[in-house]
Amino acid sequence: MVRFVRAPLFLIVAALVLDVACLSVVRTQLQCAADHGALAGVLEIDFELLASGVCSVNVEAAKAASHAFARQNLLLNMITDKVTECDILVTAQNPCAGTGGEGPEYPTVTVEITLPLTLPLSRIVRTIKVRAAASLVPRP
Repeated sequence: MVRFVRAPLFLIVAALVLDVACLSVVRTQLQCAADHGALAGVLEIDFELLASGVCSVNVEAAKAASHAFARQNLLLNMITDKVTECDILVTAQNPCAGTGGEGPEYPTVTVEITLPLTLPLSRIVRTIKVRAAASLVPRP
């Protein structure tokens, strides 16, 4: 009788362990894509302003590069086929001079990725949300 109770319990625990492992792997892949996207965006330096001594990113180019790089990273590295369901939000900001301290201190690119994921064995739907930010900090 005890054997019959242990077998289903073991299968339930094994399924939960596999679901948590899947969740962890997908979250790590999303975070990696967000990190790389933010770094790609912050490299879009506005060289015209840099020549005049102002450290700034080209906002539109930074957004485009971040989005493209994050999407490509997801397509190449995801273990799930749900990449098309990923929502990638990119914001790029330059310091706002004269706004009383509002906004970032340095040019910053932020990438936020959201993915609704159905866990393979328990069929529970979880929304995974990761965020990464990179700033362009001038040398002193």
